[in-house]
Amino acid sequence: MYEVKALVLSDAPVFPTWAHPAVYYSGSDLYICFEAHEDDVFSVICFTGLIEYRVQPLTDESIWKHQYFSAGLESYKFHLMENSPLTKPWPNSQHWTITFKDEIHDVVASSLTVISRELRAPSKEKALLTSMKPEAASVS
Repeated sequence: MYEVKALVLSDAPVFPTWAHPAVYYSGSDLYICFEAHEDDVFSVICFTGLIEYRVQPLTDESIWKHQYFSAGLESYKFHLMENSPLTKPWPNSQHWTITFKDEIHDVVASSLTVISRELRAPSKEKALLTSMKPEAASVS
């Protein structure tokens, strides 16, 4: 059995310590939007082929309680969890962990796409709507 290891993604969007994400689930894809370092500027990412999504109320001060903290989790970072048991039942899936100030997001999905790193919008919600695939954005 291989040991789980948290790899910090160097090409992922960077967010300020005060960032609070907004999330939208389209039925197969998960969109997450969060503040950038400038007012009214946002980053939007999309996880396609969502399998599992968890939000834990662990803060930057209680990150040590996360089950994979010893794997190398760092505050305010995107991590790819190598050898995660959460991916074992799902071939071609990956596990990502994003550590925000007031919560930690764990996502198991097929892929991660950075849609925008510097999207100007009046709110996170507007940034999400602007970034989503047309079929996801049309809600009846």
